[in-house]
This record gives sequence, structure tokens and C-alpha cells, in this order.
Amino acid sequence: MLLIQYLLGMAVNLYVTLPGRHPGAGASNYFAGLASGLGWVIPDGPAWAAAHAAFGLALVLAAFAGIALPGGAHRRAWRAEDAVTVRVSRTRATTFRSR
Repeated sequence: MLLIQYLLGMAVNLYVTLPGRHPGAGASNYFAGLASGLGWVIPDGPAWAAAHAAFGLALVLAAFAGIALPGGAHRRAWRAEDAVTVRVSRTRATTFRSR
């Protein structure tokens, strides 16, 4: 997927000319300019630039989801493993004490 994003970026750099003044250009706040620039280029910008921006945004969102979701699943897996460990320990302790 990164290769696709890379190739889209090369196509934009070689074949697309963005207007000098567009939403987000020269913004004093970087993140506000980024948001308004993405808000302009995806629906109204040149096709290659729109594809590059939309695919890049999807990659960023997928990366954040990949960080957030396995963390919760990993913690649940450890909880389940801990419960099994505690149960086995109790069984062994009970068995040991009964001898």
C-alpha cells in the first residue's frame, strides 16, 4: 500500500500543477492548513492529487487503527491468560494440599 502511495505521489509531482492560492496554502497554523487543504484537494482538486491525498489519509487512519485496536486485544488476551494461570495454580495448590 505504501508503494501505491509512493507512485501516486510521483505522478502528482510529475504531472500535476496545483494553483498557487488554494485553501490551506500559507496558513499560519500547520494543522489548520492541512485540514483545509485536504478538504479542498479531495473533492475539488486535480484527480491525481485527490487520489494521493485520499489514499494517504486512509493510510494514516489505518495506521492509527492498527495501533489502537491490537492494544486492546492484546490486553484482553493477557487477561484471559492470567485467568487460566490462576485457575491452574489453584488446582495444583488444592491437589498439593490434599496429599
